[in-house]
Amino acid sequence: MNTPNLKEQLIAKLDQLTDDEIRELIEHIDVVKYKTAMQSADLPPDYSEENDPAVGLFSSETGDLSVKAKRMLQEEVTRWGWTQKRDDE
Repeated sequence: MNTPNLKEQLIAKLDQLTDDEIRELIEHIDVVKYKTAMQSADLPPDYSEENDPAVGLFSSETGDLSVKAKRMLQEEVTRWGWTQKRDDE
């Protein structure tokens, strides 16, 4: 007797599932893949530093905005002046 391999077993089980059950299974698969990727020390092969929004987030000019806010506001007021919206606008 020939035992089916894992992929064949999975395909047989998938044939028994409803569309809603398959959607839920896909979500679980995505979570497992995400957890695996997050636990890995390696970057994915399609990783690009230029497309990573987190790069420079904390070291950029606005990255420490809470610390620099007063100085930045003072520079803007000095350069452009202080304006205030009138109530009738």
